[in-house]
Amino acid sequence: MRKIIRGLIVGMFVLAFSTMCFASALTDYQAAQVQVANLTTQVQQAALLAQNDPAQAQNYQVLQAQLAQAQQTMQALEAAAVQELQQQQAIQAAQQQQVQQAAALQAQQTAAIQAKQQVQQNTPAQAAASSASYIGNKNTKKFHYAGCSSVADMNPGNKVALSSREEAISAGYVPCKRCNP
Repeated sequence: MRKIIRGLIVGMFVLAFSTMCFASALTDYQAAQVQVANLTTQVQQAALLAQNDPAQAQNYQVLQAQLAQAQQTMQALEAAAVQELQQQQAIQAAQQQQVQQAAALQAQQTAAIQAKQQVQQNTPAQAAASSASYIGNKNTKKFHYAGCSSVADMNPGNKVALSSREEAISAGYVPCKRCNP
């Protein structure tokens, strides 16, 4: 169990590191978007200036070329950014699945430990008492049929297995008034 949990934890760290490494394409795409927006504004301003001043026409053409190149770069980065985003979503889904698996394994391990402790709590006297015909109570010195409701209320440490009515009476026990053994 521990090896499985360790493997899941290591896998989560590997996936987290992979997520950090893939962040460049999305960042580059966002930077290209900002550059295109800035160049679009500059081209619009240069167009207005070029209408009034023919000397500004060359600056306008240079800015248009830069804008076209930035738009091509942004389009090229868009596919990589979409792929990166999909990879990040897949990684997050895998991480969530691993966390759920680790939690399920932890729950199974806890249940197994609790079951083992429950078995260990059953004493030999309790085991004998469950198979005996009569059950005596050390405290009250009364004895009961094994199926009597008083036996269920009895402290497990006070139960004594008795094989016969005669054995119970000779040991000083008196019959229960509920089940009348």
